Amino acid sequence: MIWQRSRNKCEEELKRILGVDILNPSSQDYFQCMPAAKAVLDRLSVQERAELDAEVARIKDAGHDKEAQRE
Repeated sequence: MIWQRSRNKCEEELKRILGVDILNPSSQDYFQCMPAAKAVLDRLSVQERAELDAEVARIKDAGHDKEAQRE
């Protein structure tokens, strides 16, 4: 979910992790998005984290499939 909500931030973090200026989505390294998303998640403000948690709760309450809940 953090990747979906903050894709630009995650991609910037992924560039930093990989040491590149341009991301290539067909590169295998591109799929290291989890560490990038985690780094962005760790830097969220209290307000941003509360909003994210509320959205996750809303998805769970709505009964979305397990894949959507996992995000």
